[in-house]
Amino acid sequence: MSNQNNIEAIKSLIDELNGFAENAAILVEGKKDKQALEQIGVKGDFYLIKQNGRGLIEAAEQIAKKYTMVIFMFDLDPAGRKLLKQMKQIFIKLGIKIEESFMFRLLTLANSQTVEGI
Repeated sequence: MSNQNNIEAIKSLIDELNGFAENAAILVEGKKDKQALEQIGVKGDFYLIKQNGRGLIEAAEQIAKKYTMVIFMFDLDPAGRKLLKQMKQIFIKLGIKIEESFMFRLLTLANSQTVEGI
């Protein structure tokens, strides 16, 4: 895929993501991830999820009070994958829909393992 096609694909994906984000929370690992997504045009309610494991259930419960769907935008490094697995299990138990395809598709198109590297 040429760079121009890649850029167009990323723009299209961001438009699609923004449509979903109107009714969903966007979960990121840190401030730099949030900033990187905002810089490329992602709009929505961002929630920073810490990787230490403490408070994940409480954070998920607070998000579940406001949203019926979450969009994961974590890094694809080992820590991000671990957090993804933990959060998926928690949200599934809470009956919240999870969307992770945007994360995989965006990072693949951007040829990056990290959100802040987009």
